[in-house]
Amino acid sequence: MNKTEVRRLKVKRALKALIINHNAFNIEDADGGRMDFCVEGPYGHTYQCQFTRNGFDVACYDAIGLAGSGWSQDDIRIQKTASELEFLMNATVQKELEKVEALVVSA
Repeated sequence: MNKTEVRRLKVKRALKALIINHNAFNIEDADGGRMDFCVEGPYGHTYQCQFTRNGFDVACYDAIGLAGSGWSQDDIRIQKTASELEFLMNATVQKELEKVEALVVSA
């Protein structure tokens, strides 16, 4: 496999893992190097996330830290849950990338 084929396989497998393990939906490939998608979280909140092709990482918009005071308990819970989801999704992607690397080495 050449580098382009390996990169495409990594992206394909990472997205498949996000769909299977985290029920990612509404995947949009309109941002060039980034793919937007949504994940349904606990308490009925939908989290908007982004997967980057060049870094193979996931970011959730709601995971941005809350500065200052005056945040409601719901805002705090949503931010905390988004941070946890972001961590879990990145771990899922990393496991899938390791599987692809092992597959490439063995081929």
